[in-house]
Amino acid sequence: MKHRRKLKTIFFTGILVITPALVSLLVIYYIFDKIDGILSPIIHRSLALYAPELSIPGPLISIVSVFLIVLIIFIVGLFAGNYIGKKVFSLLDALLSKTPIVKGVYLAVKQFMNAFKISSSERFHKVVALEYPKDGMWVIGFVTSDVGPSKTSVITQNKEPLLNVFIPTTPNPTSGYLVMVSPEKVRELDMTIEQGVKFVVSAGVVQHDRRPDEK
Repeated sequence: MKHRRKLKTIFFTGILVITPALVSLLVIYYIFDKIDGILSPIIHRSLALYAPELSIPGPLISIVSVFLIVLIIFIVGLFAGNYIGKKVFSLLDALLSKTPIVKGVYLAVKQFMNAFKISSSERFHKVVALEYPKDGMWVIGFVTSDVGPSKTSVITQNKEPLLNVFIPTTPNPTSGYLVMVSPEKVRELDMTIEQGVKFVVSAGVVQHDRRPDEK
């Protein structure tokens, strides 16, 4: 019985290790595959037009396409980092942010990407536990900020303070729920942000409890 439980634990740990890497690889493959589907035909047409005597295999064309994708991303990164690039992308950002229909998608993607540009210590302030979605059922959450006074006055009517708490899902902590709760409803945990994220990703397998002899 103990051996079966140990095997299950080892298997589950393997899933936790493989899944993030596999999902990341699949996302990268999907993005590159879609861009390659655009660039490869362009390369084929360019070769047929300017160098018809060359016969390049399809797989090699895809490799060249991937190289061009990496090169373009690198060049865009260099350009966006200098003064002129910042001005150009600032104007482009303002244009897309004000264009009907486009701005809804653009702003949503921009906010999502910006969430990953700042460190977890800047996004989250502390790890807490709170009863959600009902009493007696506790979840891990991360305090992100105080609720603004305008929202607080409308929600509580008596201007009691509220906290914005992000409740992540397992094993993907980038998705979850935002709840606004009274500070009295949360219990601060003796965990760092990194420990809290690992606890969520591992579905509670990775513990960070201190030993009794530790201070």
